[in-house]
Amino acid sequence: MASYRINPGLRLVERVDSVQIGYGSRGVVIGGMDGADRKFLHLLRRGLPEGELEAAAEECGISAERGRALLAMLKPVLVVPPPAGLTGLRADRLAPDAAYWSAVYGSDTAELLSQRASAAVHLIGLGRTGGAIACGLAAAGVGTLLLEDMAAVGPADVGSGAYRLADVGLNRAQAARKMIAHIDPTASAHIMPDTTAPGTAAKRPRFLDLVVYTDRDVPSPDAALALAEGGNPHLAVLLRESDALVGPLVVPGETACLDCVDRHQAQKDRDWNEISGLLRQSDSAGLPAVDEVAQSIAAAGIATLQALLFLDGRNRPAAWSAVLQLRSADGTVGRHEYEPHSACVCQLQPDLRRSKQAS
Repeated sequence: MASYRINPGLRLVERVDSVQIGYGSRGVVIGGMDGADRKFLHLLRRGLPEGELEAAAEECGISAERGRALLAMLKPVLVVPPPAGLTGLRADRLAPDAAYWSAVYGSDTAELLSQRASAAVHLIGLGRTGGAIACGLAAAGVGTLLLEDMAAVGPADVGSGAYRLADVGLNRAQAARKMIAHIDPTASAHIMPDTTAPGTAAKRPRFLDLVVYTDRDVPSPDAALALAEGGNPHLAVLLRESDALVGPLVVPGETACLDCVDRHQAQKDRDWNEISGLLRQSDSAGLPAVDEVAQSIAAAGIATLQALLFLDGRNRPAAWSAVLQLRSADGTVGRHEYEPHSACVCQLQPDLRRSKQAS
């Protein structure tokens, strides 16, 4: 049976002569509210089964007609509670998240958050930023995390989002799995071998909801090729000397891919291909990591948010076919949108998938 309930994520502010529910774009202000009306509102805060309107109105001391009028005025902030939602410790831990996303999406999201437990995300690159993304997704209720980074945790990896000093020397994937277990023992975290090197296609997991690839400066050609061949949606996070790039969020056959962005950049800068190649070569030159503490937290937060928006499937993330540029100099975030490049082979992917299915 359907129920009426005021969106649990919206604040209820009682004034002398009115009641305001929500103070953002979805807010509603109702004037002329007496004590009985306010009692009815608080009942709606808990939830009211559809067939109990008259009984609830009588209990609050208002007429059924007044109850229906209040429901009509409150329609923009009413949601239908889901038949099932979070349970146990996860329900307690994610209660603030359920309320928050209910306000964002304009619907009761307890069931939506419980569905995150069935999502599988592959994380490639687990430095200070990548590790924080892994922990953020686990904290948000993502059920399966595949962790790929065989490097050892160094002192520069220790930060507020992922590793501790006690983790220094451990394999990054092992240390991240340990942190995830502390956050949510019900989450499933698996250590993955290298899936981006040539000849590792057989090791690449299939049927993923998302891959998050974190690296410095520019994507490695092998990783970009592996992500394209995998055919799974993927989000790139690149840490540079004075900014961080989150995106593009690549959905094969629908958005620009990493190579599309590279081609667009080369059109704007004739030296880009040479520069990007030299940047890739410098990765092995012993340069220090660029995961500065504040920047890594900010980049990880933005990337985690983009990933959750995609997994939830309610709103299109800002990184969809676009790059979000977080500038450390002033903390601003810019957005650069990219169209699929006409010369990129990614435009053939839908046709290739159809031909494989037909065969």
